[in-house]
Parts: sequence; structure tokens; C-alpha cells
Amino acid sequence: MTKQKEIFIPKEPAKVGICAGGDPAYDLSHIGQARAYVAVDVLYRYLKHLGYEVT
Repeated sequence: MTKQKEIFIPKEPAKVGICAGGDPAYDLSHIGQARAYVAVDVLYRYLKHLGYEVT
């Protein structure tokens, strides 16, 4: 973390992996849990739009 913008360079050209852990279901779902799922989905869709193979 350099506190500066850096160019994104994947380890394998045109391939990106996303690891999104599951939600610990201790109680009823709430909006904070939904936010995490939406954030990962938006990132996934954006990377696909840029032409990356996302796994």
C-alpha cells in the first residue's frame, strides 16, 4: 500500500481471481451483509466489462 494510484497488473494476463468469503449467519441478514455481496458483484461485472476472465 503506497497511498498512490497504481496500475492493476494481474498475475496471469487477462485472468483475475476474486475470493469473497461467505457470511457467518449468526442472526438475521441485514443491509451491511448485502453491501458486501453487491460490492463483489460490481467488481466482478466491471472486470468482465474490461475483458478479464474472472474466476
